[in-house]
Amino acid sequence: VLLSPFEDAAEQAVDAITTARDRLSDVATTVPGFREVRIASGSRWAGEQLGEMSLREEFSVTVLAVSRAGRSFFNPGPAFALFPGDRLFLAGSPDALDRAAEYLSLRDHRVSPDEEDFAVAQLAMRDVSGWEGRTLAELELPKRYGVRVLAVARGDGPFEVPDPHVERVLDERLLVAGARTSIDALCVGADGAPDGPAENG
Repeated sequence: VLLSPFEDAAEQAVDAITTARDRLSDVATTVPGFREVRIASGSRWAGEQLGEMSLREEFSVTVLAVSRAGRSFFNPGPAFALFPGDRLFLAGSPDALDRAAEYLSLRDHRVSPDEEDFAVAQLAMRDVSGWEGRTLAELELPKRYGVRVLAVARGDGPFEVPDPHVERVLDERLLVAGARTSIDALCVGADGAPDGPAENG
């Protein structure tokens, strides 16, 4: 997760002092037929287009405007894409607005295969076949297996950033990261891959 405090704070400050947004917020908080709903950072709808959400068809609710980083987009079309932090100003009956607000608060629990499989594992050079005397540059692990060596430790020493041009020795431990399936591919015991299973680090 990449945080940009100064940039984010600046956008929120602009958003907070924008006259158009203030007017819309005043309407949304005082008129029963209007509602302001914020798209959260983990929203199910971040990145989706308004037309794909079927707010009008499902809830008889209309998106009057969207406020984003100090700008207001009035009467956005079906191809308008939503982003985290967007504020939607909805029009409809109070009951419909309640249901639409709950719908828009859904969180995204979907996980991509790469994210789900991501793992960090520790490999002992003594359990590796064909790596002794070879450099990480020669092994080409990112290209061949889709994994990267994060750090290397000798004996009982601390992990350090590896030099890709230094030959590997038997008393080393390698800390590798990648998709679980990629790490498992290192454990087939062939073509210079580890003979044994990787241990979670």
